[in-house]
Formats: sequence, C-alpha cells, structure tokens
Amino acid sequence: LQYSIHCTMVNLTKNCHKNDSENIKVIIGKLIDKADISIRPVISNFDCFQTNRSGNIQRLNQFNVALLESCATFLGIALSDDQGYKLFTKSTLVTRIYLGLMALMPAKC
Repeated sequence: LQYSIHCTMVNLTKNCHKNDSENIKVIIGKLIDKADISIRPVISNFDCFQTNRSGNIQRLNQFNVALLESCATFLGIALSDDQGYKLFTKSTLVTRIYLGLMALMPAKC
C-alpha cells in the first residue's frame, strides 16, 4: 500500500508546474480514498495551501494519539525502533505527520 501511494504521488507531481492547486487536490483526494475511514478526518484537516505550518499543527493536534498513530502508519512513518520503543511524543508525531504529508505535495518551484 505504501509503495502504491508513493507511485501515485510521484506520477501526480511530475506535472506540478501545470496546475499545482489542482494536483494538490487530487493528491489529497487519492490519499483520502486509500486511507482507512477512521483516519480520513486527519488527512482532510491538512491544508497545504496554508503559508505557515502552525495552523496545520494545531488542526492535527486535535486528534488523539491512537488516531495519529494510525495515520502515521498509513503514511509509512516509523512509530518505534527495533526494540519496540516508541519514537515520539504527540507533538513530534503531529510534526512528523505534517512533514510526511508535505513531502507528498508538489515541490514549490
């Protein structure tokens, strides 16, 4: 699934100069379509058009840790080390999800 999401996003971002906002809507839409219904609200609350990240961080921070963990897993973000120790606090998890979603967006050229 993670490879499938990555391939879809790479193909969509190849034409980023043509219409970034339309591609971004398609990317978010495809993520929501592929995501489990429980984590769709997390993804739909992400706004990559926002100029600073604090607004996105605040919106993502409203979700509980269990839901954020599910979203991180969907995005391929590691939650623990080899021994099973968690690698995050809620604050760092929110930031990592934000960065993971931004990484899927077309580059700002």
